[in-house]
Amino acid sequence: MTVIPHDELAGARAATASLLAHLDAVDPDELRAPSRLPGWTRAHVVAHLAGNARSHVRMLDGCLAGQVRSQYEGGRAAREAAIGLLAADPVHELAAWLSGRGDGSGLQVLSDTLPVPPPWT
Repeated sequence: MTVIPHDELAGARAATASLLAHLDAVDPDELRAPSRLPGWTRAHVVAHLAGNARSHVRMLDGCLAGQVRSQYEGGRAAREAAIGLLAADPVHELAAWLSGRGDGSGLQVLSDTLPVPPPWT
């Protein structure tokens, strides 16, 4: 029997909501400031979070289709290019992209419909 980690899923949804609320309150100029990561602005960090959320939804969709999918279509180079492109978008588009990809929909699919643990290989 598969145990669905409902508490952890609720925590992930709450953390996502907190991130989105914080992002809504951030001055756009603050997102263009450097982050603590070499060569990345804060917008790059947000773009990374959005891409990571999308990649997890991709893997979950693959599990539901009986497929094992790589986390990032196109590999590391495509991942890095996507982060750079998204980080350059206007801040309101970056926030909309993150909220559309990081709203817990992938977690909801997992908690509601996944009958067995996915093959995390």
